[in-house]
Amino acid sequence: MYTRAALRCGHAIGRKEVLESSLVDTSCLAHRASWSTWSIELKLPQVWPKLTPEWTKWVPRMEHFFGQEQKKYGIYDSIKMTEQEIQMDRPLLAASLCFWSSATNTINLPLGPMTPTLLDMAAIFGFRPNGVAVCATAKFPTSFHTSLKPKAVKNDKKAKDEADAKAKKLLNYSTFYATHAVNEEVTENRRQPPKQHEHAAFLLYWLCKFVFCAKSNKCTIEFAGIAEALSAGMPLALGPFVLARLYRTLRNVVIDNMNLDIGGPLWMFQVWVQFYFHQFGHHALHLPLP
Repeated sequence: MYTRAALRCGHAIGRKEVLESSLVDTSCLAHRASWSTWSIELKLPQVWPKLTPEWTKWVPRMEHFFGQEQKKYGIYDSIKMTEQEIQMDRPLLAASLCFWSSATNTINLPLGPMTPTLLDMAAIFGFRPNGVAVCATAKFPTSFHTSLKPKAVKNDKKAKDEADAKAKKLLNYSTFYATHAVNEEVTENRRQPPKQHEHAAFLLYWLCKFVFCAKSNKCTIEFAGIAEALSAGMPLALGPFVLARLYRTLRNVVIDNMNLDIGGPLWMFQVWVQFYFHQFGHHALHLPLP
């Protein structure tokens, strides 16, 4: 039988080797973290959501026609949050991530673990915990998704490459807006009613830029089916899907030595920390406190 002293010795010697050879990461200890991208003098990470003039025009237009539907399907609150600049609180984020472990998807605090939950996603961001599951087997509409793909070109490699390049260029946020949105002044009394295609484009822009914060920093057709399903009135359970993406983002940040340019909704984690530890935040959003 091993003695307690022997067990402690073996634990101290072998813990690092055992954990590093398993699927459990030890990055939450931040002993190898690189903080080079965390200086307050540097620009915001490329994927951090930033307001643009076209977005400030598009949100009121879509709210005018689809505001009630957005409330019904649990996306209104999150869309409205994007109308104000989300300030990055680097010290709060850095301190919080030092306690994050993706082995358990929790902040490990002296009083016990703590983590964003499905109820948090609903209470803070409005995402529904129930409804049609967003997964690989879900059957979403495909017409909008198909319209974003490059036109098929047979037996002409040059033409195919040009079509692919054009399709990719159209996914840049500014170009995407110019292509799909009806440009009008917010103050106009008579607005041109949008078609479902424009609503789907608006939701795709929102999903890529503000919800999933695509690393490519442009719209991606990966989420086109979700956007079209929402525009068609399908009650999606976005809560579990967005929470999973948030966990994935936090894991990627800590295992990549605290790299901020990893992509994903890191800002949601900051808002969640500000929500529960509002006394530590310097740039908290104006959210109701628990």
